[in-house]
Amino acid sequence: ELSPRAGVSVLPDADTTVRASVGRAFRTPSLLERYQPAISFGSLEFRSNPDLDPEHIVSVDAGVERRVTDAVKVHVDGFYNDMKDLIYDRLSGMSVTYMNTPDAWSGGVEAGGEWRCCPAMELTAACTWQASEDESTGQDLPYTPHTTASLGVRFEQVVGSWQNEVRVTELYTGERGYVDFMTDMWRSLDPYFRTDVSVRATINNRCWVAAGAQNVLDETYQESSTLSPAPGRLWSIELGTKF
Repeated sequence: ELSPRAGVSVLPDADTTVRASVGRAFRTPSLLERYQPAISFGSLEFRSNPDLDPEHIVSVDAGVERRVTDAVKVHVDGFYNDMKDLIYDRLSGMSVTYMNTPDAWSGGVEAGGEWRCCPAMELTAACTWQASEDESTGQDLPYTPHTTASLGVRFEQVVGSWQNEVRVTELYTGERGYVDFMTDMWRSLDPYFRTDVSVRATINNRCWVAAGAQNVLDETYQESSTLSPAPGRLWSIELGTKF
């Protein structure tokens, strides 16, 4: 499999960047999707499919970035994805099987910006609108929201050899849906907000320790047909170094 990608950037002036790219990618079916032995959950049986084909996608995107002032930078980007053989779950009788959908697409626009409001603090914001379609059914692609947005604040402080950083991000995910296994009908999922927090300390630009909390406010939301609701807070700790 070849996954070529090409891009170009043009600088009309010192504060503006215009960019575009096109590329191709693929994903092979997982071992579970191809070879997991049949498993029953209640009246439903989940079956793998050894005949699955790899997923393929051709992506095109273009955008412009502009530094409005020394402290403010904004961007607008458009994107389009042409997809073939996407792997999805299909209900047949009382059996759920992995299948390839022949053709699908998604496309949209993202806009955002950054504002360095003071030397130690930066604000970021972004919003994405997208549409998608499984061309075999005419429905949206599962779990693909039409609208997502984020609002973040980042604090930075240098103390001696330590560079410290704190990030707080508020994420919004709009309405999306999926095909219910039991009814073979489309089910919509409610929009939700999620708050993520992370702290990172780096010494001599070489070693670091970080901690984070995803969904720190423990909001209730759903992202999967088989896991409702989604897990609550997710804590993480990271230690690292570079040479």
